[in-house]
Amino acid sequence: MRRERETREEQENKVADDDEQLEAIKNWWNENGTSLVFTLVVVVAGIFGYQAWENQQEASADQASVIYEDLVSAIVKESPLQALSEDDISTGRFLAGRLQDEHGGSGYAQLATLLLAKLSVEAGDLSAAEKELRWVLDNGADESLEPIVRLRLARILLAQEQTDAAWDVVTALPEEGAFASSIAEVRGDIALAQGDERGAYDAYQRATEALPDNSARPLLEMKRDNLSPPDVAAVLEES
Repeated sequence: MRRERETREEQENKVADDDEQLEAIKNWWNENGTSLVFTLVVVVAGIFGYQAWENQQEASADQASVIYEDLVSAIVKESPLQALSEDDISTGRFLAGRLQDEHGGSGYAQLATLLLAKLSVEAGDLSAAEKELRWVLDNGADESLEPIVRLRLARILLAQEQTDAAWDVVTALPEEGAFASSIAEVRGDIALAQGDERGAYDAYQRATEALPDNSARPLLEMKRDNLSPPDVAAVLEES
């Protein structure tokens, strides 16, 4: 009898415990259920929202790619001797403008603007070319493109006799790396335009030394050789 009573009491206690746990769960759900559902909704919406954003980005990139291909078809001819018509140039500028306006943060817009700058240079409009190259820099030029953009911009500024501006543009580039020779050469051109023959000679010499193995730049060497090397005695005296 005693054993049965103990067993019955244990069962009653277990039921009570289960009831308490159930009641606790109900209370927790009443207190937190709404916020939990909201959290789940936010998480799920975030997942689908990201997927929608990702799809939108892919669609935007595809659209930019199509516009860029049309631009290249309009202004890049198979033969360099094949002249562009006014319609070709007009179409190219229109498409490049679309890429700038609708896909300004894309690499396609940057490449298109570089092509615009090339058209402007060929048309003799250096001011427009400068504006277009600055647009690329101002809109986050790709790391691999920046040296090319700065070198072209520096040369255009130099052609407009804006030597200080050209110097500011090119000195933002590192002196070492794949473009070391070109950077040093442009620095030499700027120094020469400023009347600093010694600085120009030194820059041309660095440009020559930075050339890849087994490569030659006759024009670069000619520019250097047309200048007198620094007088060793004078250099030692100054130091």
